[in-house]
Amino acid sequence: MAGETPEDLSLETEKKLQSLDRGERQAIQLAWATGSKLLIIDERDGRAVAKEAKLRITGTLSVLDEAASGGLVDARSAAERLRETSFRASSELYQWLIDRHS
Repeated sequence: MAGETPEDLSLETEKKLQSLDRGERQAIQLAWATGSKLLIIDERDGRAVAKEAKLRITGTLSVLDEAASGGLVDARSAAERLRETSFRASSELYQWLIDRHS
């Protein structure tokens, strides 16, 4: 991956990449071009393309889980605040985060 460029992606993956919103597309291209070890991405289609590009991915709730594990944030408070934004996740995922740190 390191040293490779987005042109090294399969034609099918490149086509899917071009169908994404600009932000997801650019994040994946940057991660690919720089050989990033981890990409934080939540949007479903973007995650699928990132996986096809062999990128290691995580999402916002996993980042909050790690932060709560390290005592950096309160999981319940973080979940409640996140629910007040435009971020979308299932109730089960929010509950998973809260339960892991209760």
